[in-house]
Amino acid sequence: MFFGVLNPSTGNMIYINAGHESPVVYGAEGIKAHLESTGPAVGMMPGMEFQIEQIQLAPGDSLFTYTDGVPEAHDPDGNMFSDERLNGLLENHAASASETIEQVEKAVRTHISTAPQFDDITMLAVRRLPD
Repeated sequence: MFFGVLNPSTGNMIYINAGHESPVVYGAEGIKAHLESTGPAVGMMPGMEFQIEQIQLAPGDSLFTYTDGVPEAHDPDGNMFSDERLNGLLENHAASASETIEQVEKAVRTHISTAPQFDDITMLAVRRLPD
């Protein structure tokens, strides 16, 4: 589970990443950060505490988060899409958050081709408006 609260006017975001894939913060100059886990997956052990982290999105920065079905999508030969391929797409910094989703979805669907879908493919992208 990933939970974040973003103040769109300041770009300040507090978050907890409970064992989720690492959301990516990126801007025109490329990937700035991967928001690593701040605790174990929710529900794994009772009474676990989670670290609250904070990040600043600069004007024009984006946040992209996704389920493991994106990098683990398999092609007909069993090859995974991979985190490296996903990061390469994000480095290109699409014109909008919705365009990022469209580009990643198209690349994943092309990769999967005729293979059955292995897992859910869920993505969310937000962009802080430039000044």
